Amino acid sequence: MDIWEEAKQSDQQYTAAMCELTCLALLLALRSVEYTKTKDDSPKTERLKRNDISFKFVGRKDRFNIIREHANFVLFTFRQQKNGIRNQTISRPRANKGDKTKICPVRLASSLITRLDSYGLENPYINMTKIGSKLHEIKYQEIQKFQRTVAEQLGEDIIGFSPQRIGTHSMRVTFATFLYNQGLSDTIIMTEGRWQSTAFLRYIRSNTSQETYNVTEAISSMNNLSIILK
Repeated sequence: MDIWEEAKQSDQQYTAAMCELTCLALLLALRSVEYTKTKDDSPKTERLKRNDISFKFVGRKDRFNIIREHANFVLFTFRQQKNGIRNQTISRPRANKGDKTKICPVRLASSLITRLDSYGLENPYINMTKIGSKLHEIKYQEIQKFQRTVAEQLGEDIIGFSPQRIGTHSMRVTFATFLYNQGLSDTIIMTEGRWQSTAFLRYIRSNTSQETYNVTEAISSMNNLSIILK
């Protein structure tokens, strides 16, 4: 978020776009093809466009005079997905007011929409940005490099694995792991991550020595372990 704030203040649209796409990918468990331009010329899942994002105000009659950044929710509509579901809408509430350090989907989406609208295009893909005076669609290789660079700045000791293992699909993996480790039910994870089954379980990662220790401790404390092993 610090990189994002810096990029916005200095009008570095390319970097701001990278931050917005990465954070929204994490918050929404986006598939690579949903937020970047990939090698696939005929993907089964469609990339999000500007008009797929809308905002919801709760209890405000003067909503047309309110700026998007103050909305209560941001909504994303997935027109076509590889699981066969069309026009599925997922909402995300804004982060607590006043805490700019939090990843806020409303603020991120509002900034993204404002930037896209400034290009004067009818309904651009969300990965559209400007480099200098030229319009540019961010490719998956570019955002992967950006995500790895940020991870390298954090350090392998912090993230628990090599930054080179990160790919554009890692945001979806991280989403599933975070929610699972927070104790959310399989149903909620499936619904919010748009999985049709518990297939998301193959994404769950255990990265810290403490997590490994807890598993070892739990197994070691089992009674009659020798009987189970037979």
